[in-house]
Amino acid sequence: SHAPFKFEFNFSPNELTSIPQAEALLVRLEKDVRRHCDGNRKMTLDERRFVQTCMEETMKQSIDKFGSPAVAQAFNSRADG
Repeated sequence: SHAPFKFEFNFSPNELTSIPQAEALLVRLEKDVRRHCDGNRKMTLDERRFVQTCMEETMKQSIDKFGSPAVAQAFNSRADG
């Protein structure tokens, strides 16, 4: 069982309103998520796969938490790109 989603991330509400700001927010979020998932180190393939999964899940949970169409759109266009 996973611990409940707990992840400190500071942002300002206006970052949730426009796509360019949402994109900048995502870049910051991804850095924090990588640290949260312990991804800033030399890893085996298995570890890297684990970190990748952790990051994808944490990013998605974070995006849902923001409840911002701009952030969701920026995230989806990045995922497609």
